[in-house]
Amino acid sequence: MASYKYIIVGAGLTGLSVAYQLMKSGIEDFILLEGRNRIGGRILTEGGIDLGAAWFQQHHDRVREILQELEMVSFEQYVSGKGIITSKSGAPIQYFEAGANGLPTYRIAEGSNKLIEQLAKGFPHKIQLQTKIIKVENTSEGLKLYTKTKVFKCHKAVVCIPPKLACQMVFEPSLPNPLIELMQKTYTWMSHAIKVGLTFSSPFWREQGFSGIVFGQSSPVTEMYDHSSLDGKVFGLMGFVNEELHFVSEEERKRIIINFLENLFGKEINNHLTYSDKDWSKDNFTSIEDGKTLPYKSFYGNALFNKSYHNEKLFFAAAETSYINGGYMDGAIVSGFETANKMIQDIT
Repeated sequence: MASYKYIIVGAGLTGLSVAYQLMKSGIEDFILLEGRNRIGGRILTEGGIDLGAAWFQQHHDRVREILQELEMVSFEQYVSGKGIITSKSGAPIQYFEAGANGLPTYRIAEGSNKLIEQLAKGFPHKIQLQTKIIKVENTSEGLKLYTKTKVFKCHKAVVCIPPKLACQMVFEPSLPNPLIELMQKTYTWMSHAIKVGLTFSSPFWREQGFSGIVFGQSSPVTEMYDHSSLDGKVFGLMGFVNEELHFVSEEERKRIIINFLENLFGKEINNHLTYSDKDWSKDNFTSIEDGKTLPYKSFYGNALFNKSYHNEKLFFAAAETSYINGGYMDGAIVSGFETANKMIQDIT
C-alpha cells in the first residue's frame, strides 16, 4: 500500500493548482491521481483549438497572476469587424459591429493547455494517470483511497473533481446528507457543452470584414469566435454547438455545422484544414447527465464545500466550489490554492 502525506484526486486545473502550491510551500510528499489518460480535465487544446476552457477576463486576478508568475503570454480576443446574428430558419441574417461595447476577454498564447503544461512542469513524476478513485475510507491510521485494484494511504486528501461526480464515490463513513444533496444538485461547468473548431490556411473572414463572431440561440452553432493564434500559425474559428446535436451522429453533426457555416461565410468554409469537436456530455470524467442540462451556478462557492470532513482529513476543491468566479479557470485556481493552504495549516 503506497503511503503519502497528501493525495490529490484529479489532475485538472484545480488539482494541479493544489500540487503547485504544495511544491511552492516546500512540500513534496504527495501524489496526484488522475482517472483520465491525460492531465488538464476540462482544459483541452487540440491542433490550436481550445475545446474546453478558453477565455479569462480582466477581473480574473488569479489567472493573470499565475500567468505572470509562470512567465506566460496572453492576448486579447479578436473582435474587429462585423458580427452575425441568426434567428429562426428563413429569417434574414442580422449584422452588428463586434466589440463596440463589450468588455475584453483574453486567451492564453499557445492555448489553455499551455497553462496546464507549465503548472505540471515541476512535478511530472508525482502524477499517476488512469487511476480512478472509487472509494475513500476514514480509518484510525488515516485515509485510504481505493481504485478497483489498488489502495493508497494518506494523512489528508483533496478531491478535485466536479461535486456531482465526486459524490458518485463511496465514502466511509458517509458524508453529511446536506453536503451530498448539495453535490448532487451543483451544475458541472461544461457538462452539457459541445464545442467545435475549424482551422484554415488564412483568416478569410477577416479579409471579408467579419469578426468571426456568430450568435444564434436556435442555430446549429449558438456561438462562434475567431480562434486564431497570437503567433499567426493557426487561423481558426471556434464555438459552441446547439445542444440538440447531442442526439445525432458525429458525421451528421459535422455535416449540419458545415452547411450552416457555409450559409454565413460562403464556400470557403469547406476549405478547412482541420475540423474537431468535443461533446463534453459524453465524457464520463465530466458529465453524468443524459441529454440537455442547463447551467445553474447558484450553489457555486457554497460554504459546505469549504469545510473539511472525516476528522479534518478530507477536502473538496473544484471550479464549482470556489466562492470567487465559480465555474471559471480563475475559480479553479482560487479553489486549488486556498485548499492547499488549508491542508498545510490544518485550517478547517
